[in-house]
Amino acid sequence: MADAFAEVKAALVASRLDRTMVEDGDPDDFLALLAPSARGWADEQFTGQVWPFAVATRIDPSVSLLPVEPKLKGSMPAEAGAEADELVVRTRYTFAYAFGADPDEVVAPLDIVAAYRVDTEFAVRRGVGWYERDRGLSLEAADVLAYSIACGPLDGHGLLAPAYTERALTGAPDTRRPPEYFDPDREIAGTPDTCGGARPVDSGPSER
Repeated sequence: MADAFAEVKAALVASRLDRTMVEDGDPDDFLALLAPSARGWADEQFTGQVWPFAVATRIDPSVSLLPVEPKLKGSMPAEAGAEADELVVRTRYTFAYAFGADPDEVVAPLDIVAAYRVDTEFAVRRGVGWYERDRGLSLEAADVLAYSIACGPLDGHGLLAPAYTERALTGAPDTRRPPEYFDPDREIAGTPDTCGGARPVDSGPSER
């Protein structure tokens, strides 16, 4: 099980924290962690015209991150999968990214912080009962809730930018306080985000 946790942790780092992904949009390190069948599916997502932000984070090129690491909080419990030699790891994390800004453009500290709440399901499969292409790590599903972001870059291109860049168009999605959105223990389902709701992705089941 320790190996499975290490693989999932590496995938989260490569997809949400590594600056070659977040700033440059280079998915190679993330793809290399996946089983062949999952890698093929994920590679297709990255070749589309809209960045697959349910799979990985990329910032809009018009903005830049501060020279600090993104903050994250959450957990990743594991359980036996439905099939033999399969372990399912479900992660519930909040990733908060701090952006640089002209002080004149900032009204409140949250203006320069954009966050994704990401719930994922990874599967780790081993053994001869699985086709070789399915052995290893697979991203099975993900839900993403965005908060304190600019809607245009996300809806148009799948890219992350802070709220201050689009002040006239964005704001708090409802009366909940920011900590409620950043809390990884709260359910994504039914919670509106800054731009309209959670964004699911389903890679589909692997074959035995």
